[in-house]
Amino acid sequence: MVAELNDEFGIEGLARVVASNGGLAAVVVTSPAAHGALFLHGGQVTSWVPTGAGTDVLFVSRQAVWQRDRAIRGGIPVCFPWFGAHPTNPAAPSHGFARLREWRLASIEPRGDGVVVAVDYSSDAASRELWPHEFHLRLEVAFGATLQVALTVTNSGRETFSFEEALHTYFAVADVRSASLSGLAGARYLDTVGGIREARQQGDVRFEAETDRIYFTTDGAVIHDRSRPRRITVHKKNSANTVVWNPWIARAIALADFGDDEWTRMLCVETCNVRDAAIPLDPGHSHTMTTAVALSD
Repeated sequence: MVAELNDEFGIEGLARVVASNGGLAAVVVTSPAAHGALFLHGGQVTSWVPTGAGTDVLFVSRQAVWQRDRAIRGGIPVCFPWFGAHPTNPAAPSHGFARLREWRLASIEPRGDGVVVAVDYSSDAASRELWPHEFHLRLEVAFGATLQVALTVTNSGRETFSFEEALHTYFAVADVRSASLSGLAGARYLDTVGGIREARQQGDVRFEAETDRIYFTTDGAVIHDRSRPRRITVHKKNSANTVVWNPWIARAIALADFGDDEWTRMLCVETCNVRDAAIPLDPGHSHTMTTAVALSD
């Protein structure tokens, strides 16, 4: 299958389809503007290295499991149609099922000095067992001097449904203990570590313990990675929430697909619509949520 996909979609010198980790099919981008990778499993971006960056902007755990029935720990998992645990079914997969499914490669096209990759996933018998609605997802990823990711959800059925969604982006940092996150000052948030506590952000976000917060904001944010040093700017559109997560020491040890010491080298800043910001979607209508990532010194 991989060879056939590469014959159909590959672009000499810019992008090719390969059998990558665990034999999973991936689009590998090698454009003048950036290198990167997107796995068809989960429709998941796992790498973005803009020219001159030297190191990957995205984090993937060295203990990630590359299997068709497992989520990839790192990169940009697509969470849909719920976020976190299922509200009524404890046996349902965390963060929905989209990140566990094989997506269809729709197109690879050059854009300027970069490459745009589009993948699709539609409702099927397996999805209907967990969520009884008809839908179509398209993820369009522009690998360039900036990384642009757009998730479009279309209601292809006859009934209105509501869904949660997240682009659960793992960013690579030199040391999260010396990093900070600006752009969220004044925003209301829910702190979900050890329960649910509502608060309002004062100044920049700094990291001294496990962090798991849902911010209510349509604004973007900036990661200040002082140990490297570099800044990662996260813009977003049609997103009412930003989730900020780092597992810290004990939680990292408890995660089987995450290195015990890797919590120091990652920070999730996620573009989302979750909880009360879940999106109602009428039949025949679509909703697009986007995130754009830029790197600077």
